[in-house]
Amino acid sequence: MNNKEEIRDIIRKNYSEVALKGSAGECCSGGCSCSGPQMDIVDIAIKIGYSESDFEDVPIEANMGLGCGNPIAIAPLKEGEVVLDLGSGGGFDCFLARKQVGETGFVIGVDMTPEMINLSLDKQQVFNEMYRILKTGGRISISDIVATAELPEHIKNSPASICSCVAGAEHVENIKTMLQNAGFTNIHLIPKDNSKEIIKSWVPGMEEFIASFIIEAKKGS
Repeated sequence: MNNKEEIRDIIRKNYSEVALKGSAGECCSGGCSCSGPQMDIVDIAIKIGYSESDFEDVPIEANMGLGCGNPIAIAPLKEGEVVLDLGSGGGFDCFLARKQVGETGFVIGVDMTPEMINLSLDKQQVFNEMYRILKTGGRISISDIVATAELPEHIKNSPASICSCVAGAEHVENIKTMLQNAGFTNIHLIPKDNSKEIIKSWVPGMEEFIASFIIEAKKGS
């Protein structure tokens, strides 16, 4: 599927439905594509890196089940820091970040707008903009699905795969290059220890093509 506007329409439709209906199950598991029975929202969250304690004092409705991992667990936040959560959904990660940055910190959640959708298909520009808005010494922490091999054409063109983090997965080496081109340093791309288990539970048979990765990088020193 090469038509960018068609891809945008599919993404808008799926995420709008989730927003209207509430928690819909893990997007990366196929929950957004209605490809099978959805797991319990808490079970899904624990599988991808959250803990039961993360749900204490946070409204369950804030977790819309659209993430691909727990970025707060890999970002060693400190009191007083400023956090920008891109694609914040119902704000679950914002609540978790708020606990760590404390009264002197700030947490800003930015969710999907038409402008963000237009930008998100150009991943180099996404990383460029991340770099631009970061303070010197700032860092990015991303939990995402990446490609480790060439994806089959039928997967690339599948609307279900487009909305479940699979079809749009960028190859790990391309991500590293884009981060470097944006100006980032201290770049680390690390597969999660239970990556194959995660992928098998989401999209069986795709574990040889995609993996669950932690992506970290810094701006300056």
